[in-house]
Amino acid sequence: MINNKIEVKDFRKISVSNQYWLWHLTPNTRNELLDIQPISEPPCEKTDYHTFKEIIQQVQIPVYETRISDALDFLVNLDDFFLKPISEGKDIGASVLGFNYGRFVWSTSHLCYCSEGIMEVIAKLNPELLLKFELD
Repeated sequence: MINNKIEVKDFRKISVSNQYWLWHLTPNTRNELLDIQPISEPPCEKTDYHTFKEIIQQVQIPVYETRISDALDFLVNLDDFFLKPISEGKDIGASVLGFNYGRFVWSTSHLCYCSEGIMEVIAKLNPELLLKFELD
């Protein structure tokens, strides 16, 4: 289930409504070299394939998107993993965060902003969600 862009103020409503969900913090400017692209935008011209969207369509987990710059204040209070680089004025980069209701579980920032990173986030949420995933 792919959803529209959200604002931080929507966090509570989404958390109450979804047992497992992903929050995609997208870069402020599009980088076509990244494996993962915003699902609310068409795939890159270079690949014409949307890896993230393919994973989500198979696993059937809700995904919401917000630009990183719009969520910085929220991230500082979410987890120490994000607090340190933000407090040092460093860019945290795009990330996919996994939640169990409102509890932060894991993010692609812990491994990589790539397909494998997304699969790991989903596995940390609930490994049974990956039983729906099929490799071509």
